[in-house]
Amino acid sequence: MKRFICSLLSVLIIVCAVPFTAQASSNVINITEKQMNDNAYKYIENALKEAKNNATKEKPYVINVPSGNYTLKKALHIYSNTTLNLEDDTVLLKGFTDGNMIKLGVKEEANSGYEGYENVTVNGGVWNGNFKGACIMRFAHCKKITVKNCILQNQKNAHFLELAAANNFKITNCIFEGYLKTESTDALALQIDIIHNSAHFSAYEEYDDTPCKNITVSKCTFTDVYSGVGTRSGVVGSYFDNIKIKNNTFKDLSDIAISAFNFRNSEISGNKINSATMGITFQTFPDVNAANRLYLPNDKDADTDIIKDTNSVIKNNSITVYNTTYRGNSSGISVYGGSVSAEYAKEIKVKKGKYYAEGLVLSKNKIKVHSASSGGVIMEYANKCSLKDNSIISYSDSSADGIIFLNGDNNIVSGNTVKGFFNGISAVSGSVKNKFTKNVIKSNSNYAISVDKKSKALIYYGNTVKGNKKGKYHIKSKNYPLYAKDIKLNAEKSLSGNRLKWNKVKGVSEYKIYRSNKKNGTYKFIKTVKAKKSSYTDYNKKGSKYYYRIRAVKNVNGSKIYGKYSNKE
Repeated sequence: MKRFICSLLSVLIIVCAVPFTAQASSNVINITEKQMNDNAYKYIENALKEAKNNATKEKPYVINVPSGNYTLKKALHIYSNTTLNLEDDTVLLKGFTDGNMIKLGVKEEANSGYEGYENVTVNGGVWNGNFKGACIMRFAHCKKITVKNCILQNQKNAHFLELAAANNFKITNCIFEGYLKTESTDALALQIDIIHNSAHFSAYEEYDDTPCKNITVSKCTFTDVYSGVGTRSGVVGSYFDNIKIKNNTFKDLSDIAISAFNFRNSEISGNKINSATMGITFQTFPDVNAANRLYLPNDKDADTDIIKDTNSVIKNNSITVYNTTYRGNSSGISVYGGSVSAEYAKEIKVKKGKYYAEGLVLSKNKIKVHSASSGGVIMEYANKCSLKDNSIISYSDSSADGIIFLNGDNNIVSGNTVKGFFNGISAVSGSVKNKFTKNVIKSNSNYAISVDKKSKALIYYGNTVKGNKKGKYHIKSKNYPLYAKDIKLNAEKSLSGNRLKWNKVKGVSEYKIYRSNKKNGTYKFIKTVKAKKSSYTDYNKKGSKYYYRIRAVKNVNGSKIYGKYSNKE
């Protein structure tokens, strides 16, 4: 008996030690098949209105719609603390022309910020737009919204799903398919929009420029649509923050798969873009038509600084490009900042000057190009960005470059494979201080690296360059070799310091000397020595022990070609 009591006490102690989480109970409305066949709109809308009047965070509503094929006669309206569940084989067909199939709230309920609606889920079902136009789903002034496991199909000249002024919004495991284009519009299937005026997002006042943030689009499929996901308009000072577009699949798109405008602290990763004219565009300033795409805030006292540091990554994406819409800027990835002249500044009401896209990392992307007019990566007005370990290959007789910088400064290009383009890598239109190192550049029809007369580059030894038809480095209209000849460095200690000697390399401009207090430590630059010299004395403190390395440099009108490091002495 004592043993039994002790065991029982032990069980009670364990049970008490385990934390208990109370589960909020839900009100459940199960709509019947008979009701749906009688009037699908009526019974779903009535259930949603009941939820509107009674649902709370503590006791939300769950509305279940049965399997079957049904026609909606009017738009549905969903409100806070409500889940609408449809079976996988539930098909809702749009049976009216004007308006959305489902939207948050009604026009008469004006909201602001993210405080309109919250805790809403739309789960499952086939939402057939029946090529009637207007967005199938529409959400704004909201937070904690989820759309999952839905098929949105058969759209005409409009978005499938559109959201604005949204915080913590998740779209996952959805399919967007079938688009009919009869107008000049180029609507994204999933648009992350601005809440600036009725032209961009009607019926959801207040137009307070609230940006979208904490948005995740994952495991979705976009097939046979014009454009995929993102945004093409922005408000100065109102930036989309923490946008994640991850692990989605894009098939047979006519135009852009992913369009990121005014994004910061964001990630585009793991996406498979099987066919598009443009894979991914990332813009802090519109590449064209800025007057109709970039707006000053409605609040005249608001911040009007155009974003610079994006702190964002584009990584591990697989992109295949076909230029089906004949864009001049067709590419796997394109990054755009911009420039505003004094005359243009008056038109768009933004200060004149250069607005660079900064702080963007492009890493481990695989780009395959199948059109002669399509490039690999375009970097225009990009500054302090990194392109590393990307594979960029053209399978056509390309007239475009693998990586091109236009007015792009201080970018690092390392570890990339670039093959089959016109030039492998090029810097034009006044691009300066871009560093090219440890890239594999081969089988391009012109040059491995080309730098025009207005630009300056830093080309480091370590690039693998072969099979480029016209040459290796083409700078200021002249060809230059790699300057790969080894330098043998000798160092000996003297009374006045450390005496360095080396063999001269023909054709170089200077030598740069680096020093470290550890043989395998970090070597810091200490001195530039003219090409005519082959020795240098480092006058250091008595008793100090240092190690040295040296390399040759060729100066070409501001550009520099860096040779191989010498041995460590």
